Amino acid sequence: MPLSVSGKVRLTLHALQWLTLGLWAIWLVGYWWGRLPFNRHDGLDTALILAIALGSAVIFITGVVICLEWVEITTLYLPPAVTVMGMVLVMLGIGGTVYARRCLGRFWTAEAVLQSDHQVIETGPYGYVRHPIYTAAILLNIGTLLVFATYWTLIAGVVVGTAYILKAKLEDHLLAVNLPGYPVYQTRVPYRLFPFIW
Repeated sequence: MPLSVSGKVRLTLHALQWLTLGLWAIWLVGYWWGRLPFNRHDGLDTALILAIALGSAVIFITGVVICLEWVEITTLYLPPAVTVMGMVLVMLGIGGTVYARRCLGRFWTAEAVLQSDHQVIETGPYGYVRHPIYTAAILLNIGTLLVFATYWTLIAGVVVGTAYILKAKLEDHLLAVNLPGYPVYQTRVPYRLFPFIW
């Protein structure tokens, strides 16, 4: 018996959920491979990293439970087009984090720390915002929330987004005080995360 239109839409959305989960898994392993454990034990920075990790874990585990249908989870109703838009944001977020990290090169670390020969990087997305990895990671999380929309993933997403915003402020202060040339870079690139906004 052929599937109804609503059955086809449901099947397509479920496939998008699986694709989102698969992309997340590949990103988690590929992006973070060899970067744990962290080297620095700054209280606020460590707390923000933990908030990001725990919030992301809640979102990812919810996605696993929804995809595998282990338990019945009530999801927020979003039109199918919003789920597709979420998938696009996931891909942009993953691609953006990888590209920005590549531009940063050996200066990339999860924790806010300066290396002995640290330099200001202004290539690629760093010519538009000062923390493009966080911008892309926020897009990744917003997209995932649109694919796996529940009340607790929404709360986890707010926690993750807030932690990235605070982390950007913390790193700006650290770099402005300790990295020669960073205050000039802040003048040239006035936006932390979002061009023309903040």
